[in-house]
Amino acid sequence: MKFILVIIMCSGYQGICLDPHTFPKKYDDVYSCLMDGYQESIDKTKELGRKEVNKHKIFIKFDCYEDKTYKSAVSGQSLQQAIQSSYKR
Repeated sequence: MKFILVIIMCSGYQGICLDPHTFPKKYDDVYSCLMDGYQESIDKTKELGRKEVNKHKIFIKFDCYEDKTYKSAVSGQSLQQAIQSSYKR
């Protein structure tokens, strides 16, 4: 079973999120996927910088989804549907 990493960047002040970004890499386990998710989040936060993060109250959220030819573990929904339903504010 393989997993894919999906990251979403949001603004706490505006209450909106950008479209999800799916990474092309396939992970052998959830642990590896999550560790990369944390690192990618840190890297992006550093890239944006303190001023922009504070100005827009930017936060990053991510999850690792089972890759079953774009089927998620969430009752057979497509990956895009599962991502959208799990990150609605």
